[in-house]
Amino acid sequence: MLKRLFLIILYLSISMLCSCSPGDVCGPEKIIDCNGDCIDESDIDSALGDGTCDGDLNCSEFNYDDGDCSDETSTTTSTATGTTTTTAAGDGDYLEIDVSGGPDASSYPVTELSSQPVLTDDYKTTKILLRKITSAGQTFTMGSPEDETGHRDDEIQHQVTFTKDYYMGVFEITQRQYELVKGTTPSHHLDDMHPLEFLPWTAIRGGTWPGDPPGSGQPGSGGFIGTLRSKTGLDFDLPTEAQWEYAARATTIRAYNDYTKNGGEGSDCLHTGTGTDVNLDPLGRYKYNSDGSSQHTVVGSYQANLWGLYDMHGNVWEWCLDWYGSYGGDETDPLGPSTGSAPVMRGGSANSNASYCRLGLHGFSDGPYYIYSALGFRLCLPNQ
Repeated sequence: MLKRLFLIILYLSISMLCSCSPGDVCGPEKIIDCNGDCIDESDIDSALGDGTCDGDLNCSEFNYDDGDCSDETSTTTSTATGTTTTTAAGDGDYLEIDVSGGPDASSYPVTELSSQPVLTDDYKTTKILLRKITSAGQTFTMGSPEDETGHRDDEIQHQVTFTKDYYMGVFEITQRQYELVKGTTPSHHLDDMHPLEFLPWTAIRGGTWPGDPPGSGQPGSGGFIGTLRSKTGLDFDLPTEAQWEYAARATTIRAYNDYTKNGGEGSDCLHTGTGTDVNLDPLGRYKYNSDGSSQHTVVGSYQANLWGLYDMHGNVWEWCLDWYGSYGGDETDPLGPSTGSAPVMRGGSANSNASYCRLGLHGFSDGPYYIYSALGFRLCLPNQ
């Protein structure tokens, strides 16, 4: 008993003298301590009780109160009927959709997590992970300044304000994830963990425009979005162009979202022509860092932005919800024009020059039926 009490006091004393970041975890059967070291979970089990550690705990979420190694992650499972089961307290910073049941599954479990899980290959194949974007009450400058290299006339800067939070996919939807939901993949360059491509907006989302009033339009029932809605009970969708740019910038204000540069402002696009751009090289796959293949690669292969989202620059263009049109000045929760002929696509691709991968690029497609081997999408969940 005295040994157990001593170990508890020792561990808590160390924790009080240092700090660790939420989500810091290490290998199986280990947790990370506040010194940044991996500790065998058995060391904690022997001090705190029942040996139930799962190895995915961190200092800030370690639950000492009930004498075991459970964490305090919130888990919410949603089915097509909309019912939920909550197993613990949490803030729902991430959503995990388990599509491993395949196209014949009647429902896909949705789990709410309070911190980022270890990003195993499961999140590029059998599970879809989204991160909460805390945007309610936030205003940002959308578009690009006139003196930005590559700036185009339709990228007029304006203020956008959000009234609600939303969730954004950590990765682009991969070919395997799409196949598990729809039973096949239309992609041209085949690889399970590469982004889905070669699919039109109509097959991904389709349906009617979501505005007037907002949320009134519904996706087509036979598309990926419609199928996911029916099997989760949640209103997943494509991101609006404003949601996409806000999440992609993640507080940066320059052309690229490298938050390690210029005091967190990001980095600049260096030229509009052919050739490499050393500022873009670490951030995403584009035409001149793709080994001459101009083909996309495994999602998550490059540096994430400040909010942990990958491939917001390059790899594949990403469909957005909006019709393309001129910006309408300062707006709140914009949905884009009520009519149009071409949905917006954002981010550039492995076949793009660097300037087409800029965060402010106001890109448009050749129409909702357009297919291209460097055009895919990322999932979004508006606040429910």
